[in-house]
Amino acid sequence: MLFRSVVSTIVYTKIETTGPDPALGKIIEIAAVAIDVESGEEIDAMNLLIGFDLNEVRKDQDWHVNYDETRWAGNWIDELDALADTDRFLKRHASVRRTLRKGGKEVRLCRVAGHGAAKFDYPFLLRWFRRHEKFWPSDPFCLDTAQLAAFMLPELAADAGYEALSIEALCGLMGVLPPKDRKGSSLAMSHARAAAQCADRFTHRVRRHE
Repeated sequence: MLFRSVVSTIVYTKIETTGPDPALGKIIEIAAVAIDVESGEEIDAMNLLIGFDLNEVRKDQDWHVNYDETRWAGNWIDELDALADTDRFLKRHASVRRTLRKGGKEVRLCRVAGHGAAKFDYPFLLRWFRRHEKFWPSDPFCLDTAQLAAFMLPELAADAGYEALSIEALCGLMGVLPPKDRKGSSLAMSHARAAAQCADRFTHRVRRHE
């Protein structure tokens, strides 16, 4: 994986929310997969369904929510329990050393990644932790495979920009199975795993030119 000299583990995430605005929408599902940087292998995974008021999804009629009543029935957990589980998962795979500005304390933080994560997953998760006055155990740098694609394959962003590059399109370019074609995982988890594999393909390209 990328940044092998800086971090040992990267956590790829995919969240489902009730709306597009972190200030208004709520997280209803979190999928996360921890990837070993050197081997590119999956070492841990988490998929949480969070209980919520179904009326929340109707506040923004233009926002599509990937909500399946049969999946949530009997499988959801309370928001605070989900927050605690997410906190433990990120801390368990923290491998970035940073010194806090206040107090000078050295801490280990997690490197969060994902497709479109810099503008969506990361801001939602950060605001979620801050709203509950909980320390956000992640490094400020977010590895976004959409931005990575625009940097390493600039012709892709020449016309529409990297924001228009879907995970399905990137999977096609990288020769990776797209999320909807994966079996045995939720769509959110399949999305996170696809982003991790695409990033790994980019790494192999870099290594061939080293």
